Amino acid sequence: MKAAITIISGIMTLSLVAQDDRAEQLTIPLSRPDEPGIFIVHHHKGSINVVGYEGTSVVVRASQRYGSDAARPVIDLGAAERDNHVVLSVSPRHRTIDLDIMVPTRFSLQLKNDDSGTIRVERVSGEMEVSNLNGDIHLAEVVGSALLDTVDGNITAQFRRVTPRAPMAFTSLEGNVDVTFPGDVRALARIRADHGPVTNEFATMRETATASEAEAQRASWTYANLNGGGPEFRLWSFFGRIHIRRAENGPNGPATVTIPEK
Repeated sequence: MKAAITIISGIMTLSLVAQDDRAEQLTIPLSRPDEPGIFIVHHHKGSINVVGYEGTSVVVRASQRYGSDAARPVIDLGAAERDNHVVLSVSPRHRTIDLDIMVPTRFSLQLKNDDSGTIRVERVSGEMEVSNLNGDIHLAEVVGSALLDTVDGNITAQFRRVTPRAPMAFTSLEGNVDVTFPGDVRALARIRADHGPVTNEFATMRETATASEAEAQRASWTYANLNGGGPEFRLWSFFGRIHIRRAENGPNGPATVTIPEK
């Protein structure tokens, strides 16, 4: 799913000066506005909020979260675009800068954040690779596939549809992992929660587990077929809980299987 982006001659490069004391906006037109694309950013400090819309450009608004000693602090945004591959740069790195980004609905994402912010993605269709060192990751109303990881944060993801035969992964060291899949998804869930409970609304694990079995499951990987199996979906949390939700549960509600917390 990773795409290697090489910045070479001929790439469109854009930047703007600050529009006010704490914010800057950048609009990036696409070379092929009717085709899917990919947006890439490695942000150092601040939140990232990405929303899909029915447009043909990538729009970035950057806001400084806190004040500065400078009379007019400058946020420097730079973007390189070629063949619908957009790479964003943000500086200065030591300031906390929150990013609000609009991308066309059919856009893949590679988002990375190092500190002081949550990453949110809404209404995007594509391949999503999201890493947040110190914060939460939230996906809502997305279509496609995802590789999500955070060290100190929770993960929530709500899929309207998933890419057939595409593996996915959801990993958090400190937080909870809560993922909603369509009711007709076909996958093999590989699950591990070392110090928390696991709940699966697809009810494909055994309906009961003894205390010793539950202990063994927390210490190793547990496998669950979702509608007969398919590509591997890996869900892991060391300190948090894992909840696999089913979006379509029928008239009697979801049947759940829970491994009790240690």
